[in-house]
Amino acid sequence: MMFECRVAKEIWEMIPTRFYVSTNSSDNLVANINHLLVCAKQDKRELLNFFVGWNIWKMRNNISFHHKRDHILKVIHAAIRENQNWNEAMDSENPQEQATGTEGNQTESVHESDKSRAYGMRMWLLSVTVSD
Repeated sequence: MMFECRVAKEIWEMIPTRFYVSTNSSDNLVANINHLLVCAKQDKRELLNFFVGWNIWKMRNNISFHHKRDHILKVIHAAIRENQNWNEAMDSENPQEQATGTEGNQTESVHESDKSRAYGMRMWLLSVTVSD
């Protein structure tokens, strides 16, 4: 379902990543996820694939439990938006490291504050994702 149904294939073909169902996927879900993990380790932009998979799963649940069909573009836009929010949360976790390329001499309280903001953003993303 995640990779092989017609609608999922259309979604995977439309997203701006290197993963293509026709050439890179197999019938084995674990093999596909392992391939996505390898891609994500090589290029941070490939993390979008996991948000796409999550939104395909949510689309499937909407069909199964709410008898509501989401448009393919809505699913793709939701995945891109969630990926952007995730990246912003991760970037805010270490702002000094990004600016200088090193961790720098931050005080523990500032570092802990950044961590709690990132944690708050993650929790917000979970609540938005669950309520959609």
